Amino acid sequence: MSYNLLRVGLAPSACDAIMPSGMRGHRHNTPRALLALLAVIVIALMGAAPSWAALPDGRVDELVSTSGAFGEPYYPASAFDEQEAELFGSEHVFQASEDGESITYAGEAPATGGTGEIGYAEGDQWLARRTSHGWETTGISYGAVNPEEQAPGAPYEAFSPDLMAGFVMGNARDPYTAEVPMGCRSLYLRETETGNLRALVTPREVPVKTTKCGRPLFVGATDGASKVIVQSEAALTPNAEEATELPPTQEAHGNVEAGAQYGEGCMFGCNLYEASAGPLQLVNILPDGETVPNATFGGYPGPGGGASGQQKPLSLNDYSNAISAEGSTIFWTDTQEGPDLDHIYAWESGHSVQVSGAGVARYWTATPDGRFAYYTEAGRLWRFDTTTNTAEPITPEGSGVEGVIGTNQTGEDGSYLYFVADAALAPGSSARICTDLLIQRGAAEREFNEGLITAQEEQAVVERVTEEEDQEGRGDIPAETGCNLYLLHEGRTTLIAVLSPDDNRFAGGGSQRDSGDWQPGLGERTAETTPDGEHLVFESRYPLTGYDSVGPEQRTTAEAFVYSARDASLLCASCSPVGASPTVAEDAITGLSRLPVSLEDNTYMHRWISSDGDRVFFDSMQPLSPIDHNKTQDVYEWEREGTPGCPTATSAYGGCINLLSDAATETQSFLVDADATGDNVFFEHVGPLGALEAPFDRNELYDARVGGGFGGSASVCTGNTCQGIPPAPPSFEPPATAMSSAGANYPAPPSVQPRVTPAKRLTNAQKLAKAVKACSRLHAKYRRQACVRQARRRYAPARKAANSAIKPDNRG
Repeated sequence: MSYNLLRVGLAPSACDAIMPSGMRGHRHNTPRALLALLAVIVIALMGAAPSWAALPDGRVDELVSTSGAFGEPYYPASAFDEQEAELFGSEHVFQASEDGESITYAGEAPATGGTGEIGYAEGDQWLARRTSHGWETTGISYGAVNPEEQAPGAPYEAFSPDLMAGFVMGNARDPYTAEVPMGCRSLYLRETETGNLRALVTPREVPVKTTKCGRPLFVGATDGASKVIVQSEAALTPNAEEATELPPTQEAHGNVEAGAQYGEGCMFGCNLYEASAGPLQLVNILPDGETVPNATFGGYPGPGGGASGQQKPLSLNDYSNAISAEGSTIFWTDTQEGPDLDHIYAWESGHSVQVSGAGVARYWTATPDGRFAYYTEAGRLWRFDTTTNTAEPITPEGSGVEGVIGTNQTGEDGSYLYFVADAALAPGSSARICTDLLIQRGAAEREFNEGLITAQEEQAVVERVTEEEDQEGRGDIPAETGCNLYLLHEGRTTLIAVLSPDDNRFAGGGSQRDSGDWQPGLGERTAETTPDGEHLVFESRYPLTGYDSVGPEQRTTAEAFVYSARDASLLCASCSPVGASPTVAEDAITGLSRLPVSLEDNTYMHRWISSDGDRVFFDSMQPLSPIDHNKTQDVYEWEREGTPGCPTATSAYGGCINLLSDAATETQSFLVDADATGDNVFFEHVGPLGALEAPFDRNELYDARVGGGFGGSASVCTGNTCQGIPPAPPSFEPPATAMSSAGANYPAPPSVQPRVTPAKRLTNAQKLAKAVKACSRLHAKYRRQACVRQARRRYAPARKAANSAIKPDNRG
């Protein structure tokens, strides 16, 4: 007797799912049959609990990656790609549309039309769209990267929020449109509906004085992409001068590498262009008409504007609302050496207005309509009003503002503003040292060696730091070290929590760069506000709600917290509901982020919180559900108490926690993204889920969708309510070209085989040799090493059985 145990809510017929195979078709024959059926149910509940975990909110799993024999999804940027993970990571764009009806992701090349090696073997770009009968996937990558030239890190640099437009980095060998000359790269806009390409940068118009076509970088666009802002070191207009990419004064900026060595486009010292229906327009022009040779849109990520004055690791630029929704206002920063270094400007109606004052400043964000811009200067937070061209301080002198997390995107301009500072700015707060304890110890030693402090003063710092290290080891918040997290609302500043300086340095992107709650770059930031600004999700190593986050060997784990300004409540979304101590794998990375960052797509943040603030989504290696026994990373949902999915809190720290991924396999599951409402949560998982057919050793992309399912798969029959076998769902064969394929979320008839003609493909050894050769062109040593490690993992001769998904015995 064999059994086919499926998750509730997934099978076309739940009765068939739990009925012994020899009894199907005889539902009403005898009481003996009913007794046998009840016995099967009891056995299933006792021995296969993970398969019977009902998804919250009436969710149903849908198979998104229906690309057939090819197109296996890679997993998104994650700290796990530094370990011997079975899946291959990618820094390409992983982004869901706002309505959850489509998603773009990186994966293996299709049978024809792709190489799988675009961006140093980091995968081709795919687009999945939901239809009435299932998800349809299409490979949307373009030609192979020229092996003789520096390859872009991600050919698709960004997508519009609705995924109706993508911004593609071309290669110099084979331009995609005729107006781009051979040997020049361009940035293209691709229309999703038609597939048409439009070059945003056309170097045919470049003056004779330029010596190169440049490396354009997408920064932002208006609603509808009628206006796009692009950075490039090339002089693409008559009034532009070639930029040098690396700012001359590295010590002042804290740079360690040029953008050419670190990213795909011009990142730091660039020319700034506005691309619309007409010719390119240069933006980096000072108010007096002088052209600036080096600049960046938004904010420069150097140490300017911080209170501690510590040199910080290289980060991404801050492009948060650098261009207003309708394109009337654009914010940029001068990075050239000289008296205007790190000054902020607003580009309006064809000319620039100075935003910041005389000192070094850092832009953080602006309101969507471009009215208010927020920046720090000498550790003080300022707001600039573009309607009056005036600036006003919104924190006092000496406030030591370290960073701005965000402001509301809807409602009254700047009604909610979240930021981190050293000083005591609200009741219940105290002055803090927002600097890592190890850095504090090193700074004291350096100051003593330079004769700035006495030996007694150095010893006092060492003793204090030692005591505070012990406090952290016990799971306490140190007395003096910490970073105050504040909310400014209606003129009143409120203390939310005290964060750790290390909360701005998480391992969460699989790269050498840090992610954190107040990182300048959106692609590295692990804190997010809801559009109305009333809710905030962030991470911290400190025990903010009483949960002891100290795990084995005194290793502190980061937890995800959610704050509500409505009732000034702070709850822990990822803490163990029963207060169990954190369980951390021996080889797990310290300070692992639970909130996956978007990394290379620095104009977009993944959604971890629903627009109403009632649901939060995260990864966790700790089992937070009684049915989670696989001792590896899974995807979870937290819901606020009082919502339909959580009438009464089941967690000791507030709200309810539910498992979204399947905990029956021993491979990692990865949260990819969610839509604005949180009704669609996309995650990756190895093997099938419930009644959804997929190979047991293959990674797939799924959507846990509220009210989802196709062809009746969302309905469940139990007990005497079963009314017979539902009609067989239609089968869907892949189209003639393997570039596009469609599938349904139920098993295809065994007799139907996908008719895919594989293209001629390189052997793994050939692919490995080619990928390693491409890696050797990276200038940075650690990038070369990481690239080679990824290539070797990707093109290993065979998969290790220990790392593949385990096929359950009950699946026959």
